[in-house]
Amino acid sequence: MIIQEIDYVDSLLFPLLRKDVYVQGPRSTIQLGEKTIDYNYNFRLYLTTRNPLIEIPPNAKSLVSVINYSVTISGLEGQLLSIIINHEKPELEQKKTELLHNEEKLKVQLADLEKTLLEELASSQGNILENKTLIESLNQTKSKSNIISESLKESTMLQESLDKQREAYRSLAHKGSKLFIVMTDLQKINNMYRFSLALYLRLFKKCLDFQSQTSKFSLKNYSNSYLDKLEEKLEGCTNSLYRIVFDHIGTSLFKKDRLMFGLHIVK
Repeated sequence: MIIQEIDYVDSLLFPLLRKDVYVQGPRSTIQLGEKTIDYNYNFRLYLTTRNPLIEIPPNAKSLVSVINYSVTISGLEGQLLSIIINHEKPELEQKKTELLHNEEKLKVQLADLEKTLLEELASSQGNILENKTLIESLNQTKSKSNIISESLKESTMLQESLDKQREAYRSLAHKGSKLFIVMTDLQKINNMYRFSLALYLRLFKKCLDFQSQTSKFSLKNYSNSYLDKLEEKLEGCTNSLYRIVFDHIGTSLFKKDRLMFGLHIVK
């Protein structure tokens, strides 16, 4: 059952949320108000709201699992950064994914080695120091463990290097996330001004495509430093993003609100 647009959690639902189930012979029942009804253990209840400021009382918070789907600046910043990297340097994102996958495999192997070592020690009989098979197995396990540990260190160092390269693009992702918040705040002015994240992501990708097409003409204006080139390119992307968003969203606003939206973008 889905209950939409709730403003509070009704106390009538507390027995259901606590799962105060009473078994009466073959029946499982629950008391809701003055009624006793049959209870199905597969029953699920979802309470939804579009109000981001809804307050759930402490006695209800412990009974429900709260899932917040609202967009935050930090969450959107990470999503935009991933889009930028996939567009500008897809090999970085691919390497990052491969390193994470490889690191997880190494961690699993290390855990398996530790488990095998403990099992061999637990099942060993007699004097451990005289058990040549066990000692040989321990030496092999130690050697493999050292190799895996070194591989994990190398993987961590490579990830740090990749993260530094990714961080160079974060300024655009940060400005892009703040721009989306400004765009969504328009609904505080007029309830009709509602724009989806999917729309904004399309505009963001359009900005990246536009900058890729025009950057080859402006490269001659860049300095010889790669960082200076990148900084200038990101600045161009930011200006293009502001212009594209304003042109697209501005057509949906009343004329009296366009200047206000433009000033918020400039700010």
